[in-house]
Amino acid sequence: MLLGLHRPGATPARRGVREYARDPEHPFASWFATYADPAFEDATRTAIAYAGAAASSSGADTAERMRRAFTTSSAHERAFFAAPMEPHRLA
Repeated sequence: MLLGLHRPGATPARRGVREYARDPEHPFASWFATYADPAFEDATRTAIAYAGAAASSSGADTAERMRRAFTTSSAHERAFFAAPMEPHRLA
């Protein structure tokens, strides 16, 4: 698995997205539908393949920078999706 990238698939989180996408009352149903669409999964697989090929043909320093960028961007995305679940704090 190049760059430590995980493949999209039927993880519990993905199943949750699909459930929310089918709920017409959920305010973000259309947004979740994008993530639940098989075409989105295909595009993600393609992007992973491109990134993996680029990492394979690059030097060790570049591949490490790519891995760090992916890890950082994944952490930001995880925080973005988790934010609505956390209590809002006024500071």
